[in-house]
Amino acid sequence: MNDISWHNSGQNLIDEILETDVSGNTVCIWPLGQCGFILKTAETVIGIDPVLSPMYSSGGILQSLFLPPFKPDTELHLSWLLVSHNHSDHLDVPTIEGLLRANKDLHVIIPAAVKNEVSFSGKRVSYVKQDQPVPIPGGSVTGIATAHDVYRYDAEGSSYSQGYVIRQKGMTMFHSGDALADQELLRNVGKFHPDVVFLPINGRDEIREKQGIVGNMSMEEAVLFAKQLSPRVFIPMHYDLFANNGFDVETCRIHAEKTIPQVKTIVPLLGKKITIQL
Repeated sequence: MNDISWHNSGQNLIDEILETDVSGNTVCIWPLGQCGFILKTAETVIGIDPVLSPMYSSGGILQSLFLPPFKPDTELHLSWLLVSHNHSDHLDVPTIEGLLRANKDLHVIIPAAVKNEVSFSGKRVSYVKQDQPVPIPGGSVTGIATAHDVYRYDAEGSSYSQGYVIRQKGMTMFHSGDALADQELLRNVGKFHPDVVFLPINGRDEIREKQGIVGNMSMEEAVLFAKQLSPRVFIPMHYDLFANNGFDVETCRIHAEKTIPQVKTIVPLLGKKITIQL
């Protein structure tokens, strides 16, 4: 059974993010649900796929199993915000606009193929093609093309969906966004030798596909993919936001600990700080 209660939220969570000191080859991670995370290293603070707006249906019914931990207009000292693709549980316009207003040094990276689907004013939003490293303090961010269901590209060859390799001094992390595990992704990510991998585990099936829900790698596929990448840490994600598109993360943890005991599996609890020293 998934734990969907906030272990830290509101001003307490905001203060913890702002006040946590990070040094050396350490990263502190705050899970925000689904594929959303805040990462803080000695050099910078990075957000990935955060959704800080309540998700309601067209009929005004709350669709998500939990509400956001704080409002979008929140100063977090964010320097970078990475968006994997244009689905509302990953790219939330009010969240991005609010964080841009509140974080004056924030730069947003969105897949280049999405440029014609969303519009943000200002020079602090960049539409970046996969395989083009973006320099950040102490390292770089590189988008990696992913297949949500299949690989999709625009006329310029830009992928509509991408994960991100984040390289900082002494550590490399890979956040897949929504993705299937295949040999192409394994080749493209494997050459970076990531220390930490964030992978979805909710899977896919015919019932959800008929509802228009595009699936991801399954729990078994994610664990196998982690085994092939051989990181030091595996963090499962994309299992807790929607009742009809989740997975029991404890089942994943048990399977991972049996299958890849050499890799530390960390279950991300909502708002609870994870500290990894590499």
